[in-house]
Amino acid sequence: MMESILIVCEGNICRSPMAEAMLRQAMPGRRVASAGLNALVGMPAAPYAQEVMRMRGFDVSTHRAQQIGRSLCTDADLILVMDRRQRASLRTSSRSCGGACSVSASTRISTCTTLTASPDSCSNAARA
Repeated sequence: MMESILIVCEGNICRSPMAEAMLRQAMPGRRVASAGLNALVGMPAAPYAQEVMRMRGFDVSTHRAQQIGRSLCTDADLILVMDRRQRASLRTSSRSCGGACSVSASTRISTCTTLTASPDSCSNAARA
């Protein structure tokens, strides 16, 4: 069973915090986190992201960007990225995880094609 989900984008101030909020609501009881490959560490969600989410009934005002790292990678059962380049970077570059990421063989990495909480919104699933 998938207990822990990590959502990754570039800066962790727009797409991934939005997806994190939606998945938290759609999948109660699961651990859901987000991070950035080049995070703007400590920054809140972008104002436009906060507004879009507020209009949809989500509050991301307390979000603070964090850099992807070893513990986030190893704790995740599923890692969702926003595009193929991010997926490739995560799978092949130690830099993308703070120089020391270890994605386990059982961790699934998928590329999201839309920002919905539906499992059908992800494609190109692959084992790390």
